[in-house]
Amino acid sequence: MTSVMPVLLACLLILFAVPAQAITDIPRITIPAAGSISDPLENVKFSGQITVDGKVIDDLVFNSPQVVELVIDFSNVKGSGDKSGRQFISDAQAILHRPLKANDIVEVTFPYYLENDPSVSRTAVAAFEVSFTGANNVTMKLKLKPPSF
Repeated sequence: MTSVMPVLLACLLILFAVPAQAITDIPRITIPAAGSISDPLENVKFSGQITVDGKVIDDLVFNSPQVVELVIDFSNVKGSGDKSGRQFISDAQAILHRPLKANDIVEVTFPYYLENDPSVSRTAVAAFEVSFTGANNVTMKLKLKPPSF
């Protein structure tokens, strides 16, 4: 028992002394949600803002490739039906972990629904073209499209 304790203490010290990750924040990006999609009932024109926060995560323990975490917030996206004039909103958020690449296309499906009736939701896809040229230099372009089943 006495020979196990020093080994256990050394393992605990190493575990807590070495940071498991080095995290670099990416500046917040706000993207206009401009575009329209045709769903089975009508054409919906979107407006508002999509907010993206993120960070680059280095794995210092296992030396795995860098990962980017994207937190995508659709809560300021609004839509308007062309035929009906009905107003749509979204309160969706998505958290994604992806391998860090210089250029990537990230597709996120998000729900939107009538302003006063969240029980009947529809879905759209936000396709982001993401370019990384350093931890603090990120650009994103957006294309909205209907989901493909």
